[in-house]
Amino acid sequence: MKRKWIGVILASIFLASSIAGCVPAKDQPLVQPAKKDRQVVEKVGQEVLKDIDLPAKGVHLFGYHQDLVLSPAGTSVAFSGYFWDKEKNVKEQMVLANLVTGEVTTFDGVSKVLGWLPDNNILLYQTESTLSLLNSKNRSRLEISKDCWYGSISPDGKQIAYTVKGKGLMVYTIESAKHKQLTKNQDDWYPIWYPDSKQLFYFSDLQQNLGDGAGHLQGMAKISIETSEVTRLTDEEGKFRRAEWIIPGKSLHIVRGWDDGFYHGILNLSQNKYTDLGENLMDSSYFVAVDSKTGLLFKTSFGQVDIFDAIGNKQESYSLQEKNRQNFYYTPSPNGYKLAFVQGDYDRFLDSKIKGNKVMISDYDGQNVKELTPEYTYNDSIVWDKTGKHIITLQRLSQEGEDLISGLKILPIK
Repeated sequence: MKRKWIGVILASIFLASSIAGCVPAKDQPLVQPAKKDRQVVEKVGQEVLKDIDLPAKGVHLFGYHQDLVLSPAGTSVAFSGYFWDKEKNVKEQMVLANLVTGEVTTFDGVSKVLGWLPDNNILLYQTESTLSLLNSKNRSRLEISKDCWYGSISPDGKQIAYTVKGKGLMVYTIESAKHKQLTKNQDDWYPIWYPDSKQLFYFSDLQQNLGDGAGHLQGMAKISIETSEVTRLTDEEGKFRRAEWIIPGKSLHIVRGWDDGFYHGILNLSQNKYTDLGENLMDSSYFVAVDSKTGLLFKTSFGQVDIFDAIGNKQESYSLQEKNRQNFYYTPSPNGYKLAFVQGDYDRFLDSKIKGNKVMISDYDGQNVKELTPEYTYNDSIVWDKTGKHIITLQRLSQEGEDLISGLKILPIK
């Protein structure tokens, strides 16, 4: 009983806001700050979003974990990356950047940002195999679980679903600091919340050992948080990697495969229909993006764009002019039928003549294509701002064989 109340008290202290300011990380810069670019300031409603030169702020990351996340209020972004210390050891770090004030804060030991809670202050993150919460105001951290490689925030922001390696599916309630074990199967994996915050979709362990280190065969199921009742959703079986809603509660984008390749697909729960979108060699032959507002999925590759509905039917197909350049990182606008994407060299391997890429926008049907960046650079992630009037891009410099995360740019949609 004493341990229970201690947990509740610690959780309450963690969640409370603090008036103390954030303290910059003590790690010394390893390279000289890059020359500061001309600051670009664009108005978004009553707020002003600013470009941020990260090296000038003392942030020197040489790699990025592909986890740029916009805060619920739309004023800050969080992401993680890594650098080498003086002894050439790899160090991981999360960056929290306020796009209105320009303030940048770093937090050491973060290997993946998983998302923001609705309060706009607390983030869910991973440190190697440990799942934790971070209060960005007072820098306090609360460990949820070890041996955990993924966590998911409920839509109401009150619970975290996760799996412990080899021990099954769990739910953590933030306010009470209670953990509830839902299953005990070795390979139950990747919980995704239903819109009501009362059920989870997940990849379920079917108790059949596949051998060769692949673990157990998996299916797809949903489970009730209250009763732990499990319902098998489809006859599809295999090894699955991740999932996301196309239409919350009704249709999902599924990524499956083990060491024999990656396959994308669409699972429509209403019709119990699974549509295979084909093998994705090296996970970069084609790219997939989802628009949960319209219930559409976009499959893109080298100028080709195929649009599928939530059932798996192809609704439209078109080609961009530059077919020799990869088009990827598609992201739908929050306020209309516009697509932002990146076109050019993907990770510097697909076209040696192109050094970098450009941020582009188009209509959903591929018309009215426009460049938002006049010159080629490496745009490693793009997100829309809350109004749909700007693109926020995380950029990287590549000089003499060494990469450097250079900054955040605000690109106006004109």
